Amino acid sequence: MGAPATTAPPPSSPAAGGPVFNKLTVPGDRAPNLALGKEEQAAIDGACKKLCKDPACTCDATRPMEQYMLLRQLKPIKSSERSYGWNVLQRTDKGWITLVDAEMLPGGDEVTRPHDACGLRGPDPLPEGLGLVGVKLPDLNLDGRPDLLFECRSGHRHDVHYCLSDGEYCRTLAMRLTLDGELRHDVDLEFRDGWFLPTARVDRWDEFKGNIRVEGVDTPDPAPGR
Repeated sequence: MGAPATTAPPPSSPAAGGPVFNKLTVPGDRAPNLALGKEEQAAIDGACKKLCKDPACTCDATRPMEQYMLLRQLKPIKSSERSYGWNVLQRTDKGWITLVDAEMLPGGDEVTRPHDACGLRGPDPLPEGLGLVGVKLPDLNLDGRPDLLFECRSGHRHDVHYCLSDGEYCRTLAMRLTLDGELRHDVDLEFRDGWFLPTARVDRWDEFKGNIRVEGVDTPDPAPGR
């Protein structure tokens, strides 16, 4: 389910050697967590059959909203541990759809797959601050409609994910990533005028060479040369 699963450590302070999470600055309040109705439950059940083939897998919606649901897949590993992952469902005029990632193959063909997020292993329930966190509905592409933005946190990574209301795709920005004990990314992100402005302290793969325009935005870079 998405990123390789990693065992989630108990929450602890950075001073104690625990996970360090970077700063994401996006205007707006956290998204409401609404009650599930029959239509929403039917969408969860239908999507779960397609997305989660393991007979032991169960699904629920940890963040049902008016326009979106974050479908949680939960699989037992052993008595004290579970495997977690999330997919994004969006309400459209044709019903609920599963949002995807798109990848261009060398020959020019486009391949899509369900957007998998926040994959990790840990106890049930997860400690606060790990897994899916920080769900918001800001207007990222400045078209007057709410888009979806959320963060994923585990012991070795911190990502931000966003999905635009006028499309079927989601995108991921890595803020912090440690592999084999080496810090590969260490980035804060500020959102301003349709752009993500990174402050990169470590960027081993050169992913943050400039500010990042949200697709469909035509405003000028608010901080050129930053």
